[in-house]
Amino acid sequence: MKTLPKTLTVFKNLIKKREYDEEKIIRYFIEKKNNDLNPEIKLKILEILKNLVKRAKIEFGMLIVYGWKREWNKIYASILDETQNLFETKDYNLGNVSLKKAIKIFTELREFDGAILINKDGKILASGAYLINLNPLKALEKLHKKGSDLSDAFGFKSKVHTRHIIAITTSTILDETTVYTVSEENSIIRIYEKGEIVYSTFLPERKEILEKIESNS
Repeated sequence: MKTLPKTLTVFKNLIKKREYDEEKIIRYFIEKKNNDLNPEIKLKILEILKNLVKRAKIEFGMLIVYGWKREWNKIYASILDETQNLFETKDYNLGNVSLKKAIKIFTELREFDGAILINKDGKILASGAYLINLNPLKALEKLHKKGSDLSDAFGFKSKVHTRHIIAITTSTILDETTVYTVSEENSIIRIYEKGEIVYSTFLPERKEILEKIESNS
């Protein structure tokens, strides 16, 4: 039996390490229980985003708030373009549709601006929603965090744009939510809960999450 070339062995070991780290981070994200949202729907949203990023021919951005409450609509959300809200009359619940169907639904939303709002039960309430009255400075005050700029203060390991700052702010102020972003610049997927990055595909952030896991174990 021939031995594998050294470079191939190293490559396979690297893949195994990444898979192990991914499983570890996801387990941490689910078991942390920052809120009482359905872990199966949390993971389904992540799986949808992974599939969209993998299949995308061009980069796209996305912001999803899971755990949204209708009473927040007048205070924290505004839909400026009704043509981007596909869910005023349609009834989609992520708990009831297959992953394949869910990916198809979210594929339609890739080119839309604004956030996708999903309630605690997994029902998609709105798309194309602009999040308002969510002040990053108030969020940082609540978290007792400071930094050279907003990206640094919130714990991002690279400069990020408004979508990500609003996302982590939302997870802080509306702290019963789980918030997801896809970066339009580099396709990085992040998940936020209570003002913390609890999942990221960006290596420096993954490294920090893994260090937190190790320190808490």
